[in-house]
Parts: sequence; structure tokens; C-alpha cells
Amino acid sequence: MTLATRSFFAKLLQNTHQKNLPNGKSLHAQIIKTGSSSCIYIFNSVVNFYAKSHHLTEAHLVFEEIEVKDIVSWNGLINGYSQLGTPKSSSSVMKLFKLMRKENTFPDAHTFAGFFSAASLLNTCCKCGLVVDARKVFDIMPERNSVSWATMISGYAMHRFAGYTLEVFRMMTWEEKEDVNEFVVTSVLSAFTLPKFIDIGKQIHCLAVKNGLFSVVSVGNVVVTLYAKCGSLDNALQMFELSSEKNSITWSAMIIGYTQSGDGEKALKMFSDMHFSGMRPSEFTLVGVLNARSDVGATVEGKQLHGYLRVNVI
Repeated sequence: MTLATRSFFAKLLQNTHQKNLPNGKSLHAQIIKTGSSSCIYIFNSVVNFYAKSHHLTEAHLVFEEIEVKDIVSWNGLINGYSQLGTPKSSSSVMKLFKLMRKENTFPDAHTFAGFFSAASLLNTCCKCGLVVDARKVFDIMPERNSVSWATMISGYAMHRFAGYTLEVFRMMTWEEKEDVNEFVVTSVLSAFTLPKFIDIGKQIHCLAVKNGLFSVVSVGNVVVTLYAKCGSLDNALQMFELSSEKNSITWSAMIIGYTQSGDGEKALKMFSDMHFSGMRPSEFTLVGVLNARSDVGATVEGKQLHGYLRVNVI
């Protein structure tokens, strides 16, 4: 770093600390004129200056000029958007993080600050589909709580990584003293809605009952859905009838389950019961019902459904 570059660097730090926008812009112009902006330290300092002054458009423009970005470059912009604290800026943070990982730059402690916490970063990784990165963040977290465990489990479950879902779930039950809560149970069970996983699903269902969670609506729904999607309709119906508080998801799980198993008449009968219970069907319910109607053709139930759809949907 030359003497001139060091001088610019020191002045940028001072203007950043003072949030002196006019002087900082003037200094930026001098840097461009002298060609000192080719230095990565100066580039990063200019990005940081504009970001901390809440001039993110300028910060982003300078950031884009950096040919070889390092973690400091990314952190300056990520933290700048994070400090705005708006939904739009949060979306920008997530996009930047995803782009950063696409370019094979891994976050450090300063990146965590841009996400407010490691838990937020973990959540962002999972939502972006970066489950490998999420696991790296999860593994280096100094402390884990029920939220971080549930987030990691949900991230794997969301992307159908059943094996890893079960691995993290077992880690939680073996290594930690965290209670198994409804968020963990619903996340885990959602990963095992295939016939080959029915035995694992049953074990976790038993654990949910043991922990008094079956009465929670979301847990009851995911248990019914599990059995229905696995083709175990008798178990699904038993859990459905035991559900103390049914909503459209509970009803839809049974209707779609019967439809997928080829029993259109039972699906339509369930839909009829749902209608007379006063429960309004969702779009998912109607998809299941329409498929069931195509199976049963011109039966009484099929004709009744046709009449219902003409009045309420079509």
C-alpha cells in the first residue's frame, strides 16, 4: 500500500466514522482520479463508507466494480442492507448471501453480524436451499436451542433429505436436553411421507404422543398426512377421528389420501362430511375432490359434487 493509498484509507475511515457524506464523496472522486481505487482495501473502504451512510445504491455500484471480491467486500454490503431493517433490505441480504456462496466465499463472524445472529443466517441458508452451508453454520454455532435444531431439521426436510433429517433429529435427542416440541415433530414427519419411511414415521408419532404433542393441531395434521401419503388409510382415519380440532388441512389430507389410493367414493364421502361440518375447503381440497370425481364418474356422490362446484366454485 502506497503512502497516498494509506492517506486515502485513513481519511475514508474518518469520514465513515463521522458519516460525513459530502467529504466522503469528494474523497471518492479523488480516489478515482488518482487510480487508487484499484486497491482492494480502498474498494472495500468505499463500499463500507456508502453502506454505513445508508447510501446503498452507491455502495452497490462500487461493490460491482470489484473484480475479485473478498469476504470484507461482501460483509460491507450485507451489513449495510441489514442496518436498514426493512423487508426489502432483508430480501437484499438474502440475495447477496446466496450470490456470495455461489462465488465460493464462506461467511465469517462479521457476516453473522449482518444477519443479527447465527440463527438468522442458519434460517437464511435453509430458505435459500443452501443446506450444506446451513449445516456448516449449524455445526460451528457455540450454542444451539430448540429454534436452531428445528430450523436445521426443517431445512433438510424441506428439501427431502430424509437421512440427514433423521440424523439431526437423533443428534438432538441424544446429545442435547432440548425438549421435542411441535415444530421439530412437524418438520421431521414431513420428511418421511413416503411408504418406505412408514416405520420411522410411526416411531416419531409415538414420541409425539409420549410428549403430549398430538393434541397440537399442526402435529395432528402432519400425522394424518404422513399415514395418508404412505397409503396407510386405516391409521390415517384413526388419527383423523382422534383429532380434537380439525381444519381444512386435516380434511384435505384424508380426501387426497383416499383419492391417491384410488378410492374416489370415500374421498367424496369425506368431502361431503367436511361440507356439512361447516369447514370451507381449500384449493388443495378441491384438487383432490376433482380427481376423485373423475374416478367415480356419474355416481350419486359425483353428481352431488358437480352441483356443489357449480354453485360455489365454477
